Formats: sequence, structure tokens, C-alpha cells
Amino acid sequence: MMNRAINFQTVSWFWDLYTRNLLELDPPYQRRSVWNQEYKDFFIDSDRTFTQKTLQL
Repeated sequence: MMNRAINFQTVSWFWDLYTRNLLELDPPYQRRSVWNQEYKDFFIDSDRTFTQKTLQL
């Protein structure tokens, strides 16, 4: 079994890497997205709705 260490990173850490072009978000070996923009938008909206309902409880 692999031993894994928990590693927390802040959003600012990712932003720093991104602004210095050190974060590769679309590597050539990665499979292309199968979701078009409409599906992505719907997913984000459905997550917002779920989160709002959860917070209301």
C-alpha cells in the first residue's frame, strides 16, 4: 500500500503558479474534454443550487 501525505495548498498558491506560467492546465497527454460549455455551465449552476439548499438546512 502507498503511504500518502496530506498536503494542503491555498488558492493563492495555485494563482501564483498560474501567473508565473508554472501550472499546466491543459497538458498534451491529457484526454480532451467531452463537456461543451453548455454542460459545464449547467453543472456549475446545479452545484450552486445544491450548495444553497444544503446551507438552508
